[in-house]
Amino acid sequence: QFLRKCQQLRHRYALVDREEWWWVMDDSVDHIAGSLEKNHFVFMDNFLLESQARAVANEVKQCHKEGRLRPGILINGKKKSDGAEYLQQAVRGDECGWFDCTSDKDWPYGRAVDSHLTKLGTLVNELAETGRLPDLNKITGRSLIMATCYPGSGARYVAHVDNDMKHPLARQRVLTAIIYLTEGWTPAVGGELAVFAPHSGEPGTTGDFGEPIAICPPKLGRVVLFFSDWRGAHEGVPA
Repeated sequence: QFLRKCQQLRHRYALVDREEWWWVMDDSVDHIAGSLEKNHFVFMDNFLLESQARAVANEVKQCHKEGRLRPGILINGKKKSDGAEYLQQAVRGDECGWFDCTSDKDWPYGRAVDSHLTKLGTLVNELAETGRLPDLNKITGRSLIMATCYPGSGARYVAHVDNDMKHPLARQRVLTAIIYLTEGWTPAVGGELAVFAPHSGEPGTTGDFGEPIAICPPKLGRVVLFFSDWRGAHEGVPA
C-alpha cells in the first residue's frame, strides 16, 4: 500500500515535469514521514531515475574493480576504539569500504555518488521539518559513504543494529540510508534486506530478533531508510 501510494505520487508529479523530485513535494514527504514514524523503516522505489542509479552503480563498480573493497569488519562493543574491530565471515560476509565521495582524490570515479547523496540529505532534512520525527534533528552531518558488495556464495550479514548504543564508533549513528544498485535482480540472486520489529529487550541488547516483518529486495534505485538504533534491526540475507 505504501509503495502503491508512492507510485501514484510519482506519476502525478511526472505529469508536471517533476518526476525526479516527486519525493520532495509536501504530500510525498508527509507520506514518507508517516511510514517512518509508524514502522521505523521505509523503502521506496524511483528515488533515483534509472539513468542516475546506473551512473552511481558504475562509479561503485569502478571502485570495486580497483580492489578497494575489503571484507567487512565487526565491532566489539565491550572494547574501546583500539582493538575493537575483527573479522568473522560467517556473521558478516560483505566486501565494503568507507570513502569521502566529495574528494576527487578519495573518490576519483565521478560525481554521481556525491550528487545523489546530497539529494538523499535533502530528503532527510525535509522529513525532519515535518516535526513528526524528532530524532532526525539530532543529525549534524553525513558519515563517509559505505560502498558494499555481497559477492555471492552465501555471503550475508546476520541480524543486527547499526547503533548498539555501546561503542563510540556506532553510538553517533541516527539514521541509516541505503541506495540499492542491483540491476536485473531476481529472487535467485538473494541478498534481500530483512527488517525486524523493534528489539523487545533493552536498547543495545542482542539476541533473537524473531521473524522478519518485511523483506526488501535490493532493486536498482530503491532507497531504504531506518533508524540505526534498536528500532532498526535488520539482516542481509544470503546472496
